[in-house]
Amino acid sequence: MTDQSWEERISAYVDGELSPAEREEVARAIDSDPDLKQLYDEWTRMRQVLQALPRVAPRPQLRESVRRAIEEESPARSRPRTSHRRRRAKWLGAAAALASAAVVLVMLIPNIGKETPEHANYEARAEPERAPT
Repeated sequence: MTDQSWEERISAYVDGELSPAEREEVARAIDSDPDLKQLYDEWTRMRQVLQALPRVAPRPQLRESVRRAIEEESPARSRPRTSHRRRRAKWLGAAAALASAAVVLVMLIPNIGKETPEHANYEARAEPERAPT
């Protein structure tokens, strides 16, 4: 009966991380199952050994040296990141500009070289004003 979930629950029980209802459930399971009792005893011994270890304070410069090492290793600091939305917005803006230019060209190209009615009227009015030579 010592599957992964029971091992995690007993570890949390030993560390005092369970709610009162969960503590009660685990305590009943430990009392009724010899395998869980053995697991509980192992976790309790391990906790006692870890608590008996001497506490070592890090040297004062550790925090600064770790921070510097992270900054030197971090590629994100060397180049600002552009968000996906910002990149997409730039591409959409460029695509919209190209599409607009294409629409304008499609509308203008069929009329290049063709006379418009206004142009024909202008030429017709301009001809009689010329003096014969």
